[in-house]
Amino acid sequence: MSITKAEILTRVNANTQRGESDIDAILLWVLLDLSKKGCFLKATASGTVSTSGTATLPSTFHVEEYVSSDSTRLSKLTYSEHQHGRIQGYAIRDNTLYFPTSYADKSYEIAYLAKHAEDVGTIEFDEDFREALVAACTAKVFKKYQQYADHNQWIADYEYEAQKLADAESDEMAVVQVRTDYRE
Repeated sequence: MSITKAEILTRVNANTQRGESDIDAILLWVLLDLSKKGCFLKATASGTVSTSGTATLPSTFHVEEYVSSDSTRLSKLTYSEHQHGRIQGYAIRDNTLYFPTSYADKSYEIAYLAKHAEDVGTIEFDEDFREALVAACTAKVFKKYQQYADHNQWIADYEYEAQKLADAESDEMAVVQVRTDYRE
């Protein structure tokens, strides 16, 4: 079952004993904040490099994981290194991917960590994020009414839940290094 805006609103009203009817601005802030806290939303995009050697980044782009062209991963460069053109790779500046002009009309793919779309109608986080979203929205409603002690309690709950999720994500991404220099 996916998380819905209506469900979050119902739980926030129960937690705060309020009758809020619209928490869209609060929920959007929480969705964007949570998407910045970890590697929670991953996405890929692909396209063709323009004749000028550029491509526009997706609107939900936050941080790239890799960029490839013709199934070959490219090295990340600073924009200055890209301008000098002595090193092959890509650079990112002002929502634009820059490739060497020799990549014009070639296909590319970018894998990236995404910000949540600025739309509260569809919550992109899965079930594991429910408690973090409810806690943060509850905290924001308490803050709206200047109930700072309650706000602080719920924001601590949010931070705890977000950290738990980030830890779980990093555990999944951990690589076990096997030693091969041992003697039998």
